[in-house]
Amino acid sequence: MLKTKEKAVTVKRFVTVSTILFIVFAITFFPDVTLAWFARKPDVTPNAQSSIKGSFFESGTGTELDPYEIKRPIQLYYLAWLQDL
Repeated sequence: MLKTKEKAVTVKRFVTVSTILFIVFAITFFPDVTLAWFARKPDVTPNAQSSIKGSFFESGTGTELDPYEIKRPIQLYYLAWLQDL
C-alpha cells in the first residue's frame, strides 16, 4: 500500500501525463480548431460591403428614397430590435 506522500506524487504524475496526452491528441486530430487561437489572419474581411440590416427586410436600403419594405410580422420584430444600431 502506498503512503500518502507517494499517492500525491502518483496523482500529480497521472494528471501531468494525462494533460500532455490530451494536448498531443487535440493537436494531432483537430489542428484547425486547436491552433485557431494562434492564427494571425482574420477570418472576416474588415472592408466587406454588406448590410446586416438589409438582410432582415424584404427589400430596401433604409434611405428616404428606398425605405425598408416589411411584408411579414417577423420583419417588424427585426425593425424593433435594430432601431438602436
